[in-house]
Amino acid sequence: MSTKRTNCRIDFYRQLSLLLKAGLPLPGSLRSLAPGIHSRSFRRNVEQLADSVESGALLSSAMRRYPGDFPGHHVDVIEGGERSGTLAAVLHELSTAARADYQIASLCRDNLFYPMIVLFFLLGLVILLCVTTFYPLMGIYEDFIYEYSRMPAVFIVSNFVCQNLGAVIAGYLLLLGSCVWLLSGGGAANRLLLGVIRVIPGLSAVFREMNGARLCIFWSMMLRRNQPEKELFPTLALCTGDRRLKRELETAGREVAAGVPVADALESAKSVPAVIRLTFRHVPEERIPDELEQLSQMFLERASVLQRRNAEWWEVMLTLFLALMILLAVFFLFEPLKVFFPSEGPL
Repeated sequence: MSTKRTNCRIDFYRQLSLLLKAGLPLPGSLRSLAPGIHSRSFRRNVEQLADSVESGALLSSAMRRYPGDFPGHHVDVIEGGERSGTLAAVLHELSTAARADYQIASLCRDNLFYPMIVLFFLLGLVILLCVTTFYPLMGIYEDFIYEYSRMPAVFIVSNFVCQNLGAVIAGYLLLLGSCVWLLSGGGAANRLLLGVIRVIPGLSAVFREMNGARLCIFWSMMLRRNQPEKELFPTLALCTGDRRLKRELETAGREVAAGVPVADALESAKSVPAVIRLTFRHVPEERIPDELEQLSQMFLERASVLQRRNAEWWEVMLTLFLALMILLAVFFLFEPLKVFFPSEGPL
């Protein structure tokens, strides 16, 4: 889903919750929201939701027809809210959870945007210099240097670029387009981006903190709705963007369904943050939803701090990289001159 439609979904949950809390009927609430939705396809789907609900269908059942707009785990939570009569509260909490979902990829895109812009600028500048400066100068050096292996590396690279200029430009544009797509916020792009950032130092820590916040939000929300434990863990597994965590939650769910206490089942789920496992071990059951809500805020704050720290680190590293590239270009350009001006030994 695009960034525009993701924001539409978050606003839709929040505004529908407010209208239901004000006492408006569900079909009328849906119809009143539709004209203000910016995404044409999302607006059309909301109008169809209103028609289905007005015909007697449940909101969750109607939403399942549009998996591109309403993820399965969101619909499961909404179905639980319909059963418990707390749909308005569930929608409000879903808007918060959906915002956390969006922030995970958004924070990482913010971290990657500046480095990618600088690196692509440098790559384009290198191609331009190879064509306009280094390749023409290569003829001057060839008159004096007969062994090609002794040519500076910058001229060897320039020769390759100019001899294959079409392929180099095509590859550059393809790589640029791929990165623009990756940072676009689309559904497939977000999934790939989340897969990439898990292996990038610094960004992986931001992902873990944001994933912990999302897990706490959904967990607290489902506990407040008294969702049965046999349904809770499978739904939590759908909420996470980490495959290992998903497998461990599914395993814990099977253990809980077999009668194992939640705290004991979570002991083997090492991907679940330790502070969450300790909460289930030591906090009274009736206070766990409140504690999880507070933990979600803690994870979000930590992710924000890490994001700012990463941004500063990237700026320093890119500045050093720029300086190094300039020094190397100057060195490789003038290094052959020592052939013509050999240094004299001591008298």
